[in-house]
Amino acid sequence: MKLIKKSQNFTPLHQGLLFGIDTEAALPSDLMVEIVDTSSSEVIATQQLRGVVSAEVNVVPYLKRFTEYQPTLSTTGFEDAPTRACAIRVGENMSEKLLVSINKSSQSMPAIVTTMPDTRRISPGESDELLLFVEAGDNLVANIETDTGETLTIDYTTVSGAVVFAIFADDFDSDSSTIAVEILRNGEHLTSLLYTLHALYKGGCRLAWISDEGAIERYTFPIVAKRTKKSDKLYIGSGEHRRMVRSSSETEISLLSRYEPSAVIEPLTRIISSERVWIEHLGRCREVTVVTSAIDSNLFGEPDRIELVISEWSRGEAML
Repeated sequence: MKLIKKSQNFTPLHQGLLFGIDTEAALPSDLMVEIVDTSSSEVIATQQLRGVVSAEVNVVPYLKRFTEYQPTLSTTGFEDAPTRACAIRVGENMSEKLLVSINKSSQSMPAIVTTMPDTRRISPGESDELLLFVEAGDNLVANIETDTGETLTIDYTTVSGAVVFAIFADDFDSDSSTIAVEILRNGEHLTSLLYTLHALYKGGCRLAWISDEGAIERYTFPIVAKRTKKSDKLYIGSGEHRRMVRSSSETEISLLSRYEPSAVIEPLTRIISSERVWIEHLGRCREVTVVTSAIDSNLFGEPDRIELVISEWSRGEAML
């Protein structure tokens, strides 16, 4: 019997994760297929195939989603991105394992997954990150230098090949105005980033979101144009015996960007279709909902700005 991994490692989930089965028999037979999480050896699902000589199995419906994927909030450096490793088993026969990760588009190695430009803004207290795909076991080195002469070298050997590189402004000299990052893969140039440091915008709002490529991107909206708070209360009883037993509130925040080039505006317009969006503040993130459903931008490649409305909901304590 042959069990064949038909999909490549890091195939996006929406494209299907396929294994082939060839019984190498002349007559059809019934098969019990086990879908196995190879990191824990747990059988996460079984599938019964009846009367087959060969078959194809898509394991996507049985895999746990990457709900733990959130903005990186630690220190400057590398860490492996979330992955799943699975295989199929029929009897004593086990397929080659298939690795999947958080990317939403097919990647050829090496790959830098981002929708934002290589020159970016960052302020004290803020962070940024970059999603990389290389081969498992590759060596990555980040050479970081500020315009004040501060240098930092970070060496990392990947486990899965899916890697997040994070940078934190507070890890560097507060007098710096630029931070230059060069990332090497096995001693060869992979990519570069240039961060310009700016004072924090008083009253600004930094958003993080999952892009349509699967990477977490960030941008600080310098202007909060409007903030509207709504409250919903539940009462029991009537008259003097009327009591509030539960309350919830929703805050809508209208954000306005700077005038930006199309290389920045285009990724920002896609926030409205992101599956998850967060506000980042003081080293913590809070998930929010995007209320805006459409954004207009010019077609001439000129600097533009966008307005975005987000909603933050909180449930009050039950009052009994």
